[in-house]
Amino acid sequence: MNQTEIINPHAMFFGKVFSREDVAQDFLQNYLSETIVNQLNLSTIHLENESFISNELIKVKGSSLLLAH
Repeated sequence: MNQTEIINPHAMFFGKVFSREDVAQDFLQNYLSETIVNQLNLSTIHLENESFISNELIKVKGSSLLLAH
């Protein structure tokens, strides 16, 4: 059996899970302090297709995921 090596499983998991806007909203609602959540409009969160992280940093740290509102 030929298995594909997963280089960074945590980043892969994070990217898959948090690319769902409903999951990201739920996570932020439940794990940020009430003070911070009250300053956010979580219903406006959406996934950005563009990255604002340099290619050099991505090569070192892996891919990026950006949620914006």
